[in-house]
Amino acid sequence: MLLSSPQLGITCAFSERPALGKQRLWKASLNSLTAKGLKCQIVCSTGISCDAYHGLAKTVHSHYRLQTAKLPANSLISRSLGRKNILLQIADTNVLIWDEVSMTSHRIFHIVNAIHHLVSNNDFPFGGVQVILVGDFWQLRSVPSLLDPGKSIISSQLLDKVFPHRFELQRVLRQGDDEDKLKHALDHAMTNVKAFLDKLINDANEDSYSQSVTSAAKYGADNLDDFELLAVIFWCRIYELFENYLTENLKVLQMTNKDFTCTTSKLQLLFLSQEYRSNLISVYNVKKWIEIDDGQRSIGALLLFQLFQLFGSEVGKRVQKEECTPICFNIQDMGPDGRGKVRYIGGWDISKCLNRARSYVIENKLSQSTNVRLKIHKEMKKINLLENYVTLPHEATQLSTANPESLRVVQSPQYRNCGLIHINDDASDFFLALEQERVDKINIQRLSSLQNDMIDDSIVEAVSNSTLETCIF
Repeated sequence: MLLSSPQLGITCAFSERPALGKQRLWKASLNSLTAKGLKCQIVCSTGISCDAYHGLAKTVHSHYRLQTAKLPANSLISRSLGRKNILLQIADTNVLIWDEVSMTSHRIFHIVNAIHHLVSNNDFPFGGVQVILVGDFWQLRSVPSLLDPGKSIISSQLLDKVFPHRFELQRVLRQGDDEDKLKHALDHAMTNVKAFLDKLINDANEDSYSQSVTSAAKYGADNLDDFELLAVIFWCRIYELFENYLTENLKVLQMTNKDFTCTTSKLQLLFLSQEYRSNLISVYNVKKWIEIDDGQRSIGALLLFQLFQLFGSEVGKRVQKEECTPICFNIQDMGPDGRGKVRYIGGWDISKCLNRARSYVIENKLSQSTNVRLKIHKEMKKINLLENYVTLPHEATQLSTANPESLRVVQSPQYRNCGLIHINDDASDFFLALEQERVDKINIQRLSSLQNDMIDDSIVEAVSNSTLETCIF
C-alpha cells in the first residue's frame, strides 16, 4: 500500500519516527516512478536531509530560489518567477517529493504552492503536480524569523484539504539486534533528560552563572517534549560522527585510536555548526543566536556531551579488538646467560632476606616482649635454614653445581664487592620455577582478561602454589 500510493498518482503525506526505513522506501518509490516515465524532483527542508539522496535532492530554498526567505512573500515569489531555469524545472516536474517537510514553516509551504500555481497557470493545489510529503512531525518546528513565526504546516488548511491520504510508519522492520540496542540506549537517554534537567535545577550555587543554568534547566523541564526531541536530534548528529566506522549491521566498530581522536575533534566542530545553533534557537523559542544566554548554551553543550558519552559507551562494546596470540615461554629453554641472571637475582633476594632477619634479631635482642621473642626465634630459624641449606661459598658452588654454565654470568669478586652470596642448585631451581610463574601470570594477555589486580592475583596464586613450596627442600 505504501509503495502503490505514489505510483497510482495519489497525493499523500507520510509521517514517520526516526530510524524506520524511510530512505529505503522512498528510493524504491523513486525508482518505480522514474521507470514509468514520470519526472520526479526531490526537495528537502535542510541540507543534511539532502545528503541521503546522494546529489538527487535540493533544499526547498535552493530549488525555488528563496535563499534565506527574509523578504515579503510577494517579493520571494517574484524573484523565483524571474529565473528562467527555475520556471523550466518546475514546469518539467510531474512528481514532487518533499522530505523533512515537518521542518518547513507554514509560510514557506504556502509560498511554494503559490509559485506552482503561477508557473503552471493551474488553480489546483501545487499546480496539479503530484506531491508526496514526508516528515517526522514529532521533530522540532522550523526556526522562526522576523517575517516567519515558524508556524507548523500541521495548522495549514491546505494540508487538510489536499492530503487526505496519510500514513504513519511506526514499526522497525529491518533493524537487527545491534541496531535495537542503540535504539534502547537512545530511549534510555530520553527517559533521563528530565533527571538531567532536575539535577541542574537543584544546584545550590547562587552565583549568576549557576542561576542562568538553573533558569535554562527550568525552561527545559517546562518544555520537556521539546528537549526530548532535541536529545533525539543530537543522538542522530552523534551517530553521523561514527557512521563511517560502523559495519552495515552495526555489529562491529572498526576504529583506531587516531580515528577516535578525529571523531572527538568533529564533536567540537558540531558545537560550532549552524545546525546545532538552529536546534537551540528553536528549542528555546528565540529568533537569533545572540539571544541564547550562557545558561542555555551550557545546557545544550552538557546535554550533547552526555549523549556523546552514552553513545560512545554503547559503540565501544562493538570495537573489534586485535587479539594477540599468547607466546608460550619456557624458562628452561633459556640460554646459560638468562638462567645465570635468574640465579644471580635469587642470590640477591636471599641476601636481602638474611640481612633483614639479622637486623631484626640485633635490634630486638634485649626485648622482653613475648611477641617480639617469638619473632626473634622465628627469624633465627630462618637464618639457620638459609645459611646451612641454601647458601654456599663460591668455591663449593663450583664443585657441587650441575649447571656450571650458570655461574659464569657474575664472577666471585663481584659477589664479594656487592655483599651478595651464592645459592645451591635447589635454590636456583626454585627461582627458575618462580620466574616461570611470573612469565605465565604477568603478561599482556592476562592483563587484558583481568583488566586490573594482575600483580596481586599473581602473588596470591604463587604463595598458594604447592610445587613452589616444596621446590627447595
